[in-house]
Amino acid sequence: MLDRTTAPNYSTVFDIQLLPLQTDVLSNAISISNLQNKNIEVFRLEIVFPFGLLHAPTFETGIFFPRIIKLGSHRSTAVEIAERLEELGGFFDISLGNRRTTFTLHGLSSYFTQYLDTLFEIIYEASFPEVEKKKKKKNAEQGY
Repeated sequence: MLDRTTAPNYSTVFDIQLLPLQTDVLSNAISISNLQNKNIEVFRLEIVFPFGLLHAPTFETGIFFPRIIKLGSHRSTAVEIAERLEELGGFFDISLGNRRTTFTLHGLSSYFTQYLDTLFEIIYEASFPEVEKKKKKKNAEQGY
């Protein structure tokens, strides 16, 4: 039987070596930081925009933006985009804070370039179908 009155043995790690972080500055003065390691099987890509709830014209606009941008693009529905990402073992999320909005893409490193096509479609070809917006609004109202 385990004696919970005695602390278990442990050892302290004194030497931790982190992989070097690479930071590049693009021609438009935006810096990009990345960690490259061929042994990592999964990745997380975050794109941070300096726009949050405090910058939205109305509170409702700020709250609904993350929900409606995931409604699809001019080429694909939201379900098609989600299925495309899931087939490759990935998923997409948007979080909205007071001062910034973060688009996060998680996936398997071996399919990285295939994920980028879908991410660009979400960002550059987002559609905001009126029917879907009304559904989201109705769901939100029913929640309160």
